[in-house]
Amino acid sequence: MKYLVISIFTILVMSCGSEQKESTEQTESKVEKTFSFQCPMKCQGSGKDTEGKCNVCKMDLVQM
Repeated sequence: MKYLVISIFTILVMSCGSEQKESTEQTESKVEKTFSFQCPMKCQGSGKDTEGKCNVCKMDLVQM
C-alpha cells in the first residue's frame, strides 16, 4: 500500500512538471514574435526587426 501511494504521488508530480514546461515554451514563442521597431502611430503590420519606415504612413520606426 505504501508503494502504491508513493507511485501515484510520483506520477502526479511528474505530470505537473510537463505542464509547466509546455506553458514556458508557449511564452517563449510569443516573445519571438515581437518586433524591435514599430511605428509610433501603431499602424497595423508596421513592426520590423530593423530600422526603417512604416509601410502605411511612412514615418520612421522607433525602437521599442
